Amino acid sequence: PKLRPENIGIYMGYSAVNRRYFLASASAFALAGCAERGAFLPVPYVAGDSVQPIFLATDRKVDAQLNPGDGRGDAPAFGRVDVRIPAAHEVGQVELPLAGRDNSDKLGVLETRRYDTMASFLAQVAATGSARDEVQIFVHGYNYTLAEVVYRHAQMAFDYQIPGPQISYSWASAATAVGYLEDRDSVAISRDGLEALLTALARSERRKIRILAHSMGCLLVMETLRQMAIGGNTAAFSRLSDVILMSPDINLELFESQIARLGRFPAPLWVLVAQNDLVLQLSERISGNRARLGRVTDFSRLQQMGVNVVDLSSFEDSDLGNHAVAMSSPQVIALFRGLLGSDFRNSPARRVPGIAEIAFPASSSS
Repeated sequence: PKLRPENIGIYMGYSAVNRRYFLASASAFALAGCAERGAFLPVPYVAGDSVQPIFLATDRKVDAQLNPGDGRGDAPAFGRVDVRIPAAHEVGQVELPLAGRDNSDKLGVLETRRYDTMASFLAQVAATGSARDEVQIFVHGYNYTLAEVVYRHAQMAFDYQIPGPQISYSWASAATAVGYLEDRDSVAISRDGLEALLTALARSERRKIRILAHSMGCLLVMETLRQMAIGGNTAAFSRLSDVILMSPDINLELFESQIARLGRFPAPLWVLVAQNDLVLQLSERISGNRARLGRVTDFSRLQQMGVNVVDLSSFEDSDLGNHAVAMSSPQVIALFRGLLGSDFRNSPARRVPGIAEIAFPASSSS
């Protein structure tokens, strides 16, 4: 089911007193017909399929096969999931497998393995890819199951053709639309875990590290970086190549305070925004009508803080209220892949804005 402006208008009419009812209604709408959520379902490899390995670091409770339990684990868990990308995969789509169904055209799991220690995990990461590659860390947003995190990351890495090791950092989301406030608490709890991963990774890797975060995951990333700056643990910052915040669900004033604490941050910081992001419209409403970073309109305000802005308001995703447009829009994926030198570059068939029309670089005086 699609989030539509007319439905958003109905939901936004509820007062603060009725926020719980509003969230329950939004949940029922967003998940109607979606009785099953993504799970780690085994699938066979078929000729023509592709394999996308995803390393996993999580503070969720998981078993030896990385199947999640309820809540948060006593200690971080580390593993790897080899995801089958079917030959029929469509760019931007996460074709979730369902139990008891024919999943020949769906994503699925070929193999899982769990590492006993962070050291053994990092050793496997270091052995993956070439010296020229960067290490990618993906931090998901709110309302994600563990399997959905891995499948989404695999889809992005495959569609964008990103080389090098891919690490999903999965915090303990409640994985329900009515768990928004609970997820914000989980983000705060997960700061230490993400800091520990970034610190250890920076020490073990000679390669650069890129952080990709989406929605509420952007809040976790920025709060973790701020915490590291306050604690003087900034050595890892020099290992970062980019920090990319996609549709960030962060209060704009909070983001300004985070940037102020980070000071002169050595890595380029990118914010991908969209004024037509219906999910962030909901977030603004239930957060006291406070502006969210992902729907900012005054780009110069961010540029003066040293932030690069990419405006994706001209694009749409298929069914996610334009909240996942950077991950799921074939046009956006084509455009950004073009910047990486793929076959999409300067395609004469393109009917979407070029990068020069949507990118607003940081001020050189910042």
